[in-house]
Amino acid sequence: MGRHYGAVEYDRIYRRRKPRYAAEALETSQRYLFQLTLDTLPAVGRIVEIGCGTGQFTQLLESRGFRDYVGYDFSAEAVRQARERTSLSVQVRDIEKEPLALQAGDTVVALEVFEHLEDDLALISEWPRGVLCLFSVPVFDAPNHLRWFLNEADVRSRYETCLALSTVLRVDSYRRPGTAPWFFAAGRML
Repeated sequence: MGRHYGAVEYDRIYRRRKPRYAAEALETSQRYLFQLTLDTLPAVGRIVEIGCGTGQFTQLLESRGFRDYVGYDFSAEAVRQARERTSLSVQVRDIEKEPLALQAGDTVVALEVFEHLEDDLALISEWPRGVLCLFSVPVFDAPNHLRWFLNEADVRSRYETCLALSTVLRVDSYRRPGTAPWFFAAGRML
């Protein structure tokens, strides 16, 4: 297993990366993950994205007319880059240290986030009943992953302690050769 990377490491990573914001610049796997998420979003309610990074999904939401949104990332550099590309609310916040003020009708989007959190289950267990969570987790290990999942049963075993999962889908048929698959899941707080 990997180690927990902090905001300083991610600021450095985002400064070195060439930003890719436009939908046509996204890898096929990201495009498919974003589309799965869009297709699962409810028609109404606030979207709270944790780990919004440089705002690729944020920009896509804005282009599709979503306005009731707030995105959080602990990397000030990622948030700076996201703000260059979207007018939606994007804020610097370390959600492991500052709990979210969620309401029952909110939808939390966490794409490639939970594997980086020290105690993802403690964070999720603080959310109010009825919050919908759409998330993805990897099927592969990496230096900055604290956990990864081999199969659907692993995902269910970890997250059904606090979320009633309606969907757990292994997504690898739309990925670019040489890239690793992930699991996409949707569930409501118990």
